[in-house]
Amino acid sequence: MSTTQIFIELLITGFGGLIWIVLIVLAAGGLEIDLILAGEHSSIILFPLAGIAYILGILIDRIGYQLFNKPEKKQMQKVFKNEEKLGKVKHMAKFIMLKSERLSGEIDYNRSRLRLCRSWVINFFCISVALLLYIFLNSVTNSKFFIILSISCLILSIISAIVWRKLTRDYYINIASSYNHLKKIKKPV
Repeated sequence: MSTTQIFIELLITGFGGLIWIVLIVLAAGGLEIDLILAGEHSSIILFPLAGIAYILGILIDRIGYQLFNKPEKKQMQKVFKNEEKLGKVKHMAKFIMLKSERLSGEIDYNRSRLRLCRSWVINFFCISVALLLYIFLNSVTNSKFFIILSISCLILSIISAIVWRKLTRDYYINIASSYNHLKKIKKPV
């Protein structure tokens, strides 16, 4: 996976983090969301925001890794029931990366989707909580809209978790099948 792909992935995650952090700051400060949405903003602010988003993306990704580590291992165990193969999953992935650029690209792409889904489980959940906090701390005239938006984010968080679980299982199935395929052929694909 290229550095640019990882950078963009972390930016996407980080901008989600910026959304819920800004909502929390607005809620705590008693400020209107219109302050951000309707205001005139210079494009020069994008550079520091991108830097902050990148750092937030790294933090959210690492938090997600820690939170989802055990469930991911459970999915791995469902695919690799044999203890001997379970210990060799990283070796299998490295073997695939060395032997086939195309299959390696598939594995990288699938892993990227996993990380994004995992991070957005967190982001959607935090956006939902931040919206509810905003309603609770401020007298919002259109609170019905914010409640619907919050529930929608919570549903998206749950859907993201379900998709993450399916992608995780498919990722390890892909590693197993790619590894077995490459072991059968004599020369790299």
